[in-house]
Amino acid sequence: MHHNLMSKHISQAPHEYLVHASQLAVMPENRRNAIIKSMDVGPWESGDAISDIYMAIEPGKFAVKSYLHLTTMAQPKSFIKILLKPNWFDVYVP
Repeated sequence: MHHNLMSKHISQAPHEYLVHASQLAVMPENRRNAIIKSMDVGPWESGDAISDIYMAIEPGKFAVKSYLHLTTMAQPKSFIKILLKPNWFDVYVP
């Protein structure tokens, strides 16, 4: 993340999406499931904005939405490229 932020002044939310999704992915399954259940949100949906504001207001929900979104995509590689090279403050989910 730091390398990409040095080359552009962009939002941290796209990079934090990957960080949060990764953290949940490596947790023990029972703990991850408890966190997901307690946040009571679904994955990011088409048209949603992955933003610093939402991340700041609801960090737990941001993490769960990111994990659920990433793990339910059939081909996440193209979306990960969008996250790593954002051109604006927010990333909109296609």
